[in-house]
Amino acid sequence: MMQLSQAAALMHGQLSGADRRFKQVVIDSRRIQRGDLFVAIQGARHDGHDFIAQANRNGAVGTLVSRASRRRSAQIKVADTTIAIGQLAAHWRKRFHGPLVAVTGSNGKTTVSALLAAMFNQVGNCLAPHGSFNNQWGVPLTLLRLRKAHTHAVIEMGMNRPGEIKYLSQITRPDIALINNVGAAHLAGFADLQGIADAKAEIFSGLTADGVAVLNADDHFCAHWERGLQRLGVHNIVRFSAQPLLKNSSIAVGAGCFSGNHFELNIKGRREQVCLPRPGKHNMANSAAAAAAAHAAGLNIAQISNGLQKGCASLPGRLDAFRGINSTLVLDDTYNANPVSMQAALDVLADFDGERIAVLGGMAELGARSDDLHVQVGAHARACGVQHLLCLGAAGDSGLSGYARGFGEAAECYADLDQLRRRLVRILQSRPARQIPQHQLDGDERWENGVAVLVKGSRVAAMERVVVGLRHCPPESGYLAARGGGESC
Repeated sequence: MMQLSQAAALMHGQLSGADRRFKQVVIDSRRIQRGDLFVAIQGARHDGHDFIAQANRNGAVGTLVSRASRRRSAQIKVADTTIAIGQLAAHWRKRFHGPLVAVTGSNGKTTVSALLAAMFNQVGNCLAPHGSFNNQWGVPLTLLRLRKAHTHAVIEMGMNRPGEIKYLSQITRPDIALINNVGAAHLAGFADLQGIADAKAEIFSGLTADGVAVLNADDHFCAHWERGLQRLGVHNIVRFSAQPLLKNSSIAVGAGCFSGNHFELNIKGRREQVCLPRPGKHNMANSAAAAAAAHAAGLNIAQISNGLQKGCASLPGRLDAFRGINSTLVLDDTYNANPVSMQAALDVLADFDGERIAVLGGMAELGARSDDLHVQVGAHARACGVQHLLCLGAAGDSGLSGYARGFGEAAECYADLDQLRRRLVRILQSRPARQIPQHQLDGDERWENGVAVLVKGSRVAAMERVVVGLRHCPPESGYLAARGGGESC
């Protein structure tokens, strides 16, 4: 807890009203609890100053504002509330003395962060972001959740333009900073991949004096980052590679099961067998990244191996496999998407030895190359043996037409969610399910219809709406039970 007057001094603000203690800092007035400090953020679509009355009704003891308003609680007035919570978070972070890991990358940031949190929670109490709290508001809010009980912390950092990660890193002051990879994501703010690589390298600008940089040795920009670290005077470098994992791995895939990856983890000659309950080569790469950062934080290989297996089991929307309508195998990869992760997910679908269906939403923030990149993904879907490509998006969306041009005439584009669902259900309903032989059973799944459906798209596409339709089908549909007579679809 902290006094409002103390916070005002740290943020160079002016306090009006009673000086009270606050428990936590919140920017969503709907989530305010009694004793919280509400921060009025002026965003592109909403102005938090319009919700001060609601925050007061919900029990806020004070508000942080950039313009004065009629109030029922104390107010701290500052020039910019976004900068102010960054200043408060930077001060709060100084109180924490456990290992703090910062993670960035074009793909897999949230997965790597979740895996690290699972590892650290085996040996202590790890602070981790809620979802993808990785921007100029999410990172300070995560840091302000640090408490005495925390022994470790993981902070995720994203960006849309140069300078954003530098700002976040200097607030966070990480002990360990990791770049997972560089790919075609957020191209709207950059001229090329080199610009993205340089922006990701800003994560090293805030490293503590004896901090550790963790680099992907398989990435094209690894040597470039190493030269930059030399200029910064950072000499503690840990490198990771997924190539040995890929050479010594097996993936359990088939019409009846999709159980994940089995590989050998090697850390400085110590070896451990890992059974990762997620399919996909990219998940082995994410595992290697998390293992390297955990090793830098002092964990041993047994703790790392156990953490990988536990952490991977709790990642919603990242190639979650379940039996859906008519016992179809559904791969829910709806958490987010860009060209690299799209191709990785389609590669996983290609390993399935039955009929393959892809349901794709558009990829956001790709700038001038958006159309070409959608065409490439459509062509990759065709190369992966996808028989049906269903696209969901607004009418006239150039990205979705790009999918169709890349895939060919068989692609179908829908502006209406219900129309797409009905089409998908008709396809799945026409494929009769059959019972899986006992020796092929994966867990208690007893039925399959030899069809796999991948659902994926950028966050703004909200493709989880499609997945909900696959998990829950209307009673009159008469589909086979998903689990041998249990829940339907």
